[in-house]
Parts: sequence; structure tokens; C-alpha cells
Amino acid sequence: MDDNRQNEKIIAPASPKRSLIIIPIGIAVFIAANLLARIPLGIHRVLTIQLSLLLFSLVLIAAFSKGKFAEYGFRWPKELVAKHWLLAGFAALVLGIISTLTIAFSGAGGLPLTKQLSIPQIIFYTWVVASICEEVFTRGLIQGHLAPYNDKNIRVPLGTINLPVLISALMFGSMHIVVAFSGADMATTIIIIFFTFFLGLLAGHVRARSQSLLPAIVIHFLGNFGGIIGGIIYAVLTFLITGHPPKMP
Repeated sequence: MDDNRQNEKIIAPASPKRSLIIIPIGIAVFIAANLLARIPLGIHRVLTIQLSLLLFSLVLIAAFSKGKFAEYGFRWPKELVAKHWLLAGFAALVLGIISTLTIAFSGAGGLPLTKQLSIPQIIFYTWVVASICEEVFTRGLIQGHLAPYNDKNIRVPLGTINLPVLISALMFGSMHIVVAFSGADMATTIIIIFFTFFLGLLAGHVRARSQSLLPAIVIHFLGNFGGIIGGIIYAVLTFLITGHPPKMP
């Protein structure tokens, strides 16, 4: 992925060295959001975490940008090439499908938290709220603040990865370690971190190409939706092979 191609110069929110402060700030924000979720506020813990991430991110973005939210991705997408977005969306769906199938066929325990949620709650918390809040945090606050490094690329076997994209993906993947504290076993946690990292790379890539958060939110949504499709595929395959419905992970 080469995200170094930009049609216009983005105003950097800080000097390169100063912009790196967003990494410990991001970690602190994530920890604070999870601590707030321990306070009985009358809403679901998942919703508390997501809304806290969104609120903290918006406040910090407003402070860092002095109200110029466009510098952090709050703008209409650029370079709207249908083929490019269709491929990115398809890749996100495939990642979601493979992640669920990997958990299911590996014998991992899955996510106990999802078993506690109703279908409407899963759709609202995971598909809608998480896609928006986590993208504003990782691709908005984190990746946006690292704009001074937009010309820095890391060489990998299949090409290059933009440094802000890589850092935001690492943050996105590592923040999912909290599933281990929600009852997920080690195998499930590792699989989720692995696949969310790659989903983060994809979301970060479209964020860099479009200079907007909207495509990244859509990619995130499609990744989560792909996870549901993966569960359906697993159920159908298990029924065809065994003649019995599966016990979903």
C-alpha cells in the first residue's frame, strides 16, 4: 500500500517530533475510556467505552486543530474512484469473514461479550457505534495528528506502508486486547488483534487516499459485517457436514 500520493498538501497539526506525543495521549485516552466503563452510568459498558473514545477524541482534535476539523479527516472524500473503493470494501468483507471462520474452525472460544448482546445491540454497538467512534479515535485523532509524517513510508515485502497508517493500525489492533479482559481466551484474542490490525491498515489506507474519515468508517463497518457473514458460512458448512447446527464460538 503506497499512501504517499496526495492531490493536495495537508496542513500539519504539529511539527514531526511534537506530533508523536499523540501516541501516549492515545493510549491514555483508551485507558481512561475503559476506566469510565467501570462506573455504573446506566448504559452498557461497550457503549460507554465507545462514546468516551468519541468525546475525548473530538475534544482533543478541536484543541489541536483550533477548530479546523478538516485537518483530521472531517471532510468529504477525494479521489472517489469506484473501482478502488469496491476493492477496498470487498477486502474488508473478506477480512471479517476469514476472522470469524478462523476463530470458529480453530476451536477458539470466541467472544463471550457478543453472547450477552441481542441482535439489535450487536448491530448498533458493533456495526454503527464502534465503526464511527473507533475510526474517529484511530484514523481521526491518531492518524490525523501524525500528518507531519505523511511522506514517511515503511518498506514491506509487497510495497510500502505509510507511517501514520501503520501507527494507527497498530493502535487499532492493540486496543482490541481488552477482549481478553471480557472473557475471551488467548486464541480468540490473538486472532482478533491480528485481523483488526490488517483491517486498520485497510481503513488507514483509504483514509490517507481520500483524506476523509468517511471511507474508513465504511471499511470498518464492512469488516464487522463480514464477521457476521463468516458466522453464517460457518453455520451452513457445519450443518451440511454434520447434519446439526453448530455451537457458535
